[in-house]
Amino acid sequence: YRPFVSMYYQMFLLITYYRARLIRFSDEVAVIARDFHPEDSNSKDLSTEFKTDLRSLHTRFMRFMNIDWFTEVTNQDQGIEIFKLMREAFELESMYSEVKDEIERADELAELIHNQKVERFNKKVGHVGIIIGLLAVITGFFGMNFGILEGFCKNGWVFWPTTVVLITLFLCGVYFIKRK
Repeated sequence: YRPFVSMYYQMFLLITYYRARLIRFSDEVAVIARDFHPEDSNSKDLSTEFKTDLRSLHTRFMRFMNIDWFTEVTNQDQGIEIFKLMREAFELESMYSEVKDEIERADELAELIHNQKVERFNKKVGHVGIIIGLLAVITGFFGMNFGILEGFCKNGWVFWPTTVVLITLFLCGVYFIKRK
């Protein structure tokens, strides 16, 4: 009678605590996923909030697993066997696997969102690089000394048509880049 009141009852409380925490983590993942809608107009704020909430949940889950989760709570053979049977009866291992998978899938979604943002940023940087490259080519072209064409450049026969064509090409390039 006395061992059951002291040790086994505390094991039962610990098992119910584990189950309650795992259910709570699963519910929190579901709430975070439910509240995230990337098609909304303010998806930038939502994705930041999503990542922040997910990071907080992941941190709390890892803290729970590292500090509170025990595979054995006693060194007695009978206590070890009873704790194992309690864990099996409450299906803690399968619940743990499910919650861990849910969090990993949410992490994959957050990583996908981050990769999409990085891809869009890299695309913009590439477009800016193309524009700067075109400007460098134009500057280099007009910065050269044209000894042979000096007469044409003085009265504008080469300079102005070439300038108009290059500026038109530049503006068309900017338009097509912005359109994509």
